[in-house]
Amino acid sequence: MHQSSSRYLRMTEDKRLFARDFMHLFSTLIVSLKLNSHRVHFMRYHHTFTSEEAIEKLVSLKFSQSNWMPDPKDTSRAVTTITTTTFLMDEGMAHSVFQRFIDARLVKAVHGSGIHIFPLKGSLYQITPKGLSILQGFCQRNGIEAHPMMLAMKSSYNIVQLMNMERSWETDKLEHGTTAIEVIFCRFVRNNESEIRRDTLTSGEHSSNGHSDDLVGKHTAAKRGPQHGNVHSHTFNGAMVVDWLLNWSTTIDLQEAYSVAELFVQYNLIMMVKGDRALHDRANVAFQPSK
Repeated sequence: MHQSSSRYLRMTEDKRLFARDFMHLFSTLIVSLKLNSHRVHFMRYHHTFTSEEAIEKLVSLKFSQSNWMPDPKDTSRAVTTITTTTFLMDEGMAHSVFQRFIDARLVKAVHGSGIHIFPLKGSLYQITPKGLSILQGFCQRNGIEAHPMMLAMKSSYNIVQLMNMERSWETDKLEHGTTAIEVIFCRFVRNNESEIRRDTLTSGEHSSNGHSDDLVGKHTAAKRGPQHGNVHSHTFNGAMVVDWLLNWSTTIDLQEAYSVAELFVQYNLIMMVKGDRALHDRANVAFQPSK
């Protein structure tokens, strides 16, 4: 028995997919791709795929799920039900969707961590630990117990449990209750405690590279200095907060990460000790997502 159905994917007011559909679409793509080893600049990268392969799959993406159950008329036999989900989009939409996968930190270019714009040709990509965590949940829900690619990648990555962000069922917007934000904040501090504890903000030194979006998700807090003779301990920069939210929670774009970080300030969980005064005066922002 083969079952098929059709529906439009739900869109938010700002014309993006609901997070649930977005994650489902991403996982379907990864399961459908054949990840291989590719060589770039004399180096070999495992479990990767090309931009052309991703676009070709997205344009005509299908996912089939098989379920077995006893035949109601004859319990000695099994009935197999196959449900097929088909996503249809043109090439332009496929490019846009894949760029959103990059923005959500689900995949990244393997050559040059600073590349965040999806090019037309010649780029090589791999799934991130965040993407692998999303994929793992998808496989568990759909009975995919031992996908070869997932098993191989789990041995290569330092996988952590993502911080799940609660969302409104009607609008898909993040729930911003005090309790939810405090839970997220405590998780952020616990994951970065050693970096925050050893950092001191002084003055007269140039900022170092204040954050990292590498695959292991480690961050180095910036060290700056004697601002009017004051010394501030246990500090971190705004980029570090945004990177953590994008890499280790189910936020799906920069705007969502900014909104959560701003609530850290609004709920008196963090405070700015040094920032761009001109930016603050011009935009009247409580949080600056910079180094």
